[in-house]
Amino acid sequence: MKNIRTATFCLILTWLLAGIALAAEPEKELVIRVATDASSPPMSMLDHNDHIVGFDIDVMNAIATEAGFKVIIQNTTRKDMFTGLADDRYDAVIGSVVIGGPENNGLDFSAPYLDAYGIAVKKGNTALLDLINKGIRAVKSKGIDQKLKKRWLK
Repeated sequence: MKNIRTATFCLILTWLLAGIALAAEPEKELVIRVATDASSPPMSMLDHNDHIVGFDIDVMNAIATEAGFKVIIQNTTRKDMFTGLADDRYDAVIGSVVIGGPENNGLDFSAPYLDAYGIAVKKGNTALLDLINKGIRAVKSKGIDQKLKKRWLK
């Protein structure tokens, strides 16, 4: 009987220690690679230090903050934005992308963040699309989009 109690105690102790170890393991931060063509001021452009800035960039950063993920925004050509999305070099595309536009084959789009502009993701990536749409809803409900419009789209 004593051996059974000892074995049970050891088993419970092992489960507890395993649970503590898992709880102590840091959560991985979600990072989304976003492509843009920084040649469309004021939507997306390079500043005097070659940093990508503009309305689309600030909107994407606000969406990420509100939805709880990080973004790495990469400057590329308009053509490469979509080929890079297709071959998984990018997770999303922002930059004057019109929902229903000519580049829409194989893409899904977020809710519009400005008029008919949306964020493109690879068709079927519903988890990312849901996360982006969550951020867009928060940005709009908090009026962040209006503040950014005043800053960039005077």
